[in-house]
Amino acid sequence: MDTKEFIAKFDNKERFTEEELRKIVWDGIDGDEYNFIKTEEGKDLRWERPMTEIFQVNDRYFAIPWMKGLTEYQENFYDYQPYEVRPVEKAIIITEYVAVE
Repeated sequence: MDTKEFIAKFDNKERFTEEELRKIVWDGIDGDEYNFIKTEEGKDLRWERPMTEIFQVNDRYFAIPWMKGLTEYQENFYDYQPYEVRPVEKAIIITEYVAVE
């Protein structure tokens, strides 16, 4: 699948197959307009770990949630559909106390 196919399918609200989602997660999307951003990991459940793949196509950002199997008997699960996201920058303020001279 290339970037134009992905955008067209997403914008037409067509459902991606499990195989298409698996391929996007592991291989990305063909085309110069695709940019992998990061993989976010959730907390382990009993048999699987929630994962989210974040990537950019042109000037749009997308997320694909999926489940990573944690044992040799648990397969990865790619049945959640992609959704559009946007980057948000956050600042963290840390207060430190230093000796007065």
